[in-house]
Amino acid sequence: MGRIVVTGAASGIGAAVADRAEADGWDVARLDREFADIDGRQGRYRVDIGESDSISTVFAAIGSQWGGAPDALVHAAGIYRVRPSTDVDAATWDATLSINARGSFLVARAVAELMIGAGTGGSLVLLSSVATLRGDAFEPSAAYSASKGAVSALVRQLAVE
Repeated sequence: MGRIVVTGAASGIGAAVADRAEADGWDVARLDREFADIDGRQGRYRVDIGESDSISTVFAAIGSQWGGAPDALVHAAGIYRVRPSTDVDAATWDATLSINARGSFLVARAVAELMIGAGTGGSLVLLSSVATLRGDAFEPSAAYSASKGAVSALVRQLAVE
């Protein structure tokens, strides 16, 4: 089928996407900070999505291993911490935006650079949330909502570029 990078691939939506892509015949690079060790031959890469150097290193390894660019990206990595806004400290806010918003930008940029450099193009899918459209009194998370709003805005901008 092709080659796909999936972030957040150790659990949840990311793991389900990676498993399905693999079952459908895709070569899959699974990225997550929760993997116990880095073993590119197994298609698993430990990475901190919010850190530029970590992203650069892992995408250089993926590009080298595959001998080219991925055909697709599904960016499912994210954190969701439920707490009222008055209980959110600056460190929690920063950590959430670092993974969800900054990480989305860093990963999308890295994949796009590989695709443009190879002249191949491809598809980028960045997961956002309905939390960008409405508040939630039962599971309040201002940092999550703001970060996913940033992802939605980022996707619109990337689409026109």
